[in-house]
Amino acid sequence: VTYPSVAALREAAKDYPFRGLSYGRHGTPTSWALEEAFAALEGGHNACAVSSGVAAINAALLAFLESGDHCLVSDGVYDPTRSFCDQ
Repeated sequence: VTYPSVAALREAAKDYPFRGLSYGRHGTPTSWALEEAFAALEGGHNACAVSSGVAAINAALLAFLESGDHCLVSDGVYDPTRSFCDQ
């Protein structure tokens, strides 16, 4: 992602990460369109596209659990998820 000037970059970064395009790993117009489409198809308020299944599982866990909380996880769960929960 490039900007026509340093001033334009600084202006875009003022409200990071909530406004505009600043870095591709934080989303692109294409990924935002995908999220909007999934939210519309599922009747949701919003959606979040992530890079992998384990990232989706971890995001869901982190959204609802706080430090010190307990979560029952099956021994048959996806191994990277088990590793994340064991830490």
